[in-house]
Amino acid sequence: MRPTKLPFSKLIIYHLLLTALLVVEVFLVVAVFNLQINIIKATIISFVFSISGILGEALFSYLFKLTTGKGFWAYNFYTIFNCHSSLLNILPWAIGGWMFVSFFYDVNFFLSTEPFVVVFVVFLSVSGVLGFVIEYIFGKLNYMLFKKRFWEYNFFVKDNGHISLISPIAFALAGTYFYLIYVLAQYFL
Repeated sequence: MRPTKLPFSKLIIYHLLLTALLVVEVFLVVAVFNLQINIIKATIISFVFSISGILGEALFSYLFKLTTGKGFWAYNFYTIFNCHSSLLNILPWAIGGWMFVSFFYDVNFFLSTEPFVVVFVVFLSVSGVLGFVIEYIFGKLNYMLFKKRFWEYNFFVKDNGHISLISPIAFALAGTYFYLIYVLAQYFL
């Protein structure tokens, strides 16, 4: 499918809804985990999550293309990096980064009671399954708003390319990736 544009009014709705979701999510994560973080630091971390998410997914799909001849997915709107990502992913990746951090904020607690291998396998499994489910719902909501799919998977697809049966592997990696980014951000900020 050739990349196309979307109606401006619906893009405004899309960005307002995602911005509201991001603000609520950051507020809840900070409040629930009693994080010592101010609005500037939270904004910087959100920006880092956005850029890291876009670069990470583009790299993942590109590496997949190098090994199989085809990208893992292709975006249809406001595409960048040869359709491996989209400019529309700035807010979703910020939200996703905080989501993955919230799943496993207190990993040290679990490590004090369980072996590292068990914690790591649970972390990967939960990241993979929850990422898969949330992406599916997000894609369906986007489709309801725009009547078009934002992305299409190319391997082991279900629902006309809307989802891939192996995308939980990508989300498991993403969970680890975002948690490490958060830890590094805490160190450097």
